[in-house]
Amino acid sequence: MQERDARLLFKAGHWKSAKVVSDAANHGWNVLLVPASGTATAQILSAKRGGPRVFRTADAALSWCQEIGFHSVKVHMEPVQDAAAEGNERPVMRAARNRILLIEDNEDDIALTLRAFKKQNVVNTIIVKRDGAEALSFLSSNAADELPSLVLLDLNLPKMDGLEVLRQIRATERTRYIPVVILTTSDEPRDIHQGYELGTNSYVQKPVDFHVFTRKLEQIGKYWLEVNIPPLLPA
Repeated sequence: MQERDARLLFKAGHWKSAKVVSDAANHGWNVLLVPASGTATAQILSAKRGGPRVFRTADAALSWCQEIGFHSVKVHMEPVQDAAAEGNERPVMRAARNRILLIEDNEDDIALTLRAFKKQNVVNTIIVKRDGAEALSFLSSNAADELPSLVLLDLNLPKMDGLEVLRQIRATERTRYIPVVILTTSDEPRDIHQGYELGTNSYVQKPVDFHVFTRKLEQIGKYWLEVNIPPLLPA
């Protein structure tokens, strides 16, 4: 792969910055490619979903470069001055256990959901937002310790559909790890596929029967609010 092609890939956003960690100290390093035939350099970027890739040695970084198609190169490591390297790590806080964000516009379904949780003695605070834009505004305006530990998301929403809401939740650093359960009447294969592709943690079809719906909500509540450990979120 040529250095020019690498830059095009970087510009397209297919990779994020790679990181090399030395054995002697836990400092961050950038991996730079130096083409064997010239002096131009290009920064190597690692897989988008995996975050910064960490290497312990230059040899390991070079091996990885070759695996992804960079062969005639040298690896150059440069220290990265960042907060973590200087000991000023960003604080993280655990998502609040006592909050559920219900994103739903159908008043009957809202009442049914609230009734079902009440029937199961769920004491968690349930916050209701009736459209996608309002829900995203709520998520962006709250401190980390006020964020919900669970989002119940309908797909058919006004102003912004549920899949777009999910896309934006997963694209935002402070909210991307909050568990999201799609709770919808749709059983369309396309909706199911897109939901998982965009990062939903679970896809649940709303039953028509209230008692069945109640049992499903009980199972959702027990797992996500009692069994699951909520993620650590940046403040």
